[in-house]
Amino acid sequence: MKHFYTKGVQILLLIAGGMLLSLKGVAQYTPSVLASGGVYSAVATDMQNRVYVVAYNATSGKYEVDLYPEGSTGAHTTIYSDLAGPGADHPWGIAVNSLGDVYVTNPNTSNNWEVIKLASGTRTPSVILHGNYYTALTTDASNNLLTMEYDASTHNYQVVRYNADGGARTPLYNGIPIAAGGGSYPWGLVMDKQHNIYILDLPNSSANGKVIKLTAPGYAPTTLLSGKNYSSLAIDAAGNLYTSELASGTTYHVMKYAAPALTSGTEIYTGLSTATLLYPWGLAVDGHGNVFVNDPAANSGNGDFIKLTSNPVSVSSVIRASPNPTGAATVDFTVTFSAPVSNVTASAFSITTTGGISGVYTSNVTGSGTTYTVTV
Repeated sequence: MKHFYTKGVQILLLIAGGMLLSLKGVAQYTPSVLASGGVYSAVATDMQNRVYVVAYNATSGKYEVDLYPEGSTGAHTTIYSDLAGPGADHPWGIAVNSLGDVYVTNPNTSNNWEVIKLASGTRTPSVILHGNYYTALTTDASNNLLTMEYDASTHNYQVVRYNADGGARTPLYNGIPIAAGGGSYPWGLVMDKQHNIYILDLPNSSANGKVIKLTAPGYAPTTLLSGKNYSSLAIDAAGNLYTSELASGTTYHVMKYAAPALTSGTEIYTGLSTATLLYPWGLAVDGHGNVFVNDPAANSGNGDFIKLTSNPVSVSSVIRASPNPTGAATVDFTVTFSAPVSNVTASAFSITTTGGISGVYTSNVTGSGTTYTVTV
């Protein structure tokens, strides 16, 4: 089974000659398919690490909201089953607030799309918003609802904040132009603990997509990333960003961008599919660091709902392989991990020098499985 490598500070190693090699932390992600055979268009997690996914039901001809309990390997309960579909447009937005209220978009063309609230406990549905072609949802620490929605006066998409019942409307940012000819929408909207908002531009925009940060409190925009046709966005408790983005050809992968810079990405999963009018929509992270991603174009359009289980890996040993002391231009170290990992590169290591040494860098990493040789 394939595992992927990601970053975070793990261990410091003293190297003779006044160098410190910083080995960035290791986590492996084990992929498993939780559900298959439907078009999966949105996913969210709650504070109890339960997972909510929007899935097309071919028997009813409608989309439904399925709830997976924490740790589920596939068992789930349908909590709502009356979302419009199928068609070119899908229910792309779902969010859960700390009270347990679930919000989901409904591409009901007779009402220019809707946001439906499923009340905590009873799951009683009510249409709280309609008319503005909603494509992404999130909630904030005060249980307000944030939407990505169309503004007919400017022909742009905008971020708007509402209270938990859809009242007290406050536009926060307006500036995502719609695409000529349609075919894609801004499908990403998340917020960090500092109230900064992160959004996606359209994948087929002139820049081939952007990840934009709206810095609180004024929500001034800054482009963090561009050029990868981003189709979904998530954030974890530490403020790390995750995207579904184009890898090559028609293949998408899941990338993790480490806080605080959010510009250095590491692949944690690859092999997501695309097809005509189908992208990898929906991405979420639970409190354990597990990642959930939808692949609606998999299996010739029958789709997969995938869990990437986070399994932190420890460093079993770091052994000097070169003589010490030495006057050689390079030195090697053997690094052994507690479990097999892959995608370990030179960028996973950083070096701090002392004693006037300069120009030192990690020049090469070789190996596989549990054992790697690091050349400095």
